[in-house]
Amino acid sequence: MDDGIYVEGIFNKLSEITRSFTFSEIKEEPEEATQAERHRLRLLALITTARKMAKRRFRQMPEDFRAVHAEEDWIQEAMLILITESCKYKPKEGYYYDKYILSIIRWRLTDLQRFIFSENPPFDDDIRNLIRSKARELKREPSPEEISDLTGVSLEDIHRILHEGVSHTRRVARENATIDLNEWSEEQAGRSASSPEDACLQKEFRVIVIECLSGMKSYDRYVVIQRYFARLSYPDISKIVLEAVETTRTHCRRAFVHLRDCVLSRYEIRTPVLEEQTNG
Repeated sequence: MDDGIYVEGIFNKLSEITRSFTFSEIKEEPEEATQAERHRLRLLALITTARKMAKRRFRQMPEDFRAVHAEEDWIQEAMLILITESCKYKPKEGYYYDKYILSIIRWRLTDLQRFIFSENPPFDDDIRNLIRSKARELKREPSPEEISDLTGVSLEDIHRILHEGVSHTRRVARENATIDLNEWSEEQAGRSASSPEDACLQKEFRVIVIECLSGMKSYDRYVVIQRYFARLSYPDISKIVLEAVETTRTHCRRAFVHLRDCVLSRYEIRTPVLEEQTNG
């Protein structure tokens, strides 16, 4: 289905129905716009917002649910609510039509989420993902009561998940921050040392790396080891620490820069970063 044609069809159907309705103002309205142009812009903004709302709600669902369902189904559900409720809407003085309709769509999609969660109770990781998604949507942390009401999970379990989730990445790092680098280092030295001098230098390098790792924060040490020594991918690490892939990538790179600068400083080699800090 062509998305542009689909949206245009929804727009044409709603255009006549909503012509006499009162909309709230939107930022994109030019001051010189005619009444018809304002109506068109506000209606398109309403359709766009409803579609985005449906997409957000779908992405809040568990991963196994999203694997067998389509985001487009949720968008169509939102559009169906938009059309049917618009046909039943009776203008009231002091009410903005678009805000009223969006609240109806939000309630109906939330009811759909509740039904799905009741039929398929979410796992802890699903709830953590939902909490993060709701926080972005609400622009605040959702309360345990809100999450419990939506998912049907008991408040006791929600509090447990929140308690574990807040410190999850740090807890994982703290519990797994040590790794036996001796075996790795000796193996590397044995393979690549071409002379006794090289072997001596590599052993010195190994000691410096281990000392620098020991001086790092547990989380930084953990992600560096997993990425650059255990050779895990960013997606694999992100699943362990329950962070977004891009967030994990950023943490890994920053931690590696810290390790690199520490190692180079032991050899009295100045990096461009250190030069800038000194000169600044």
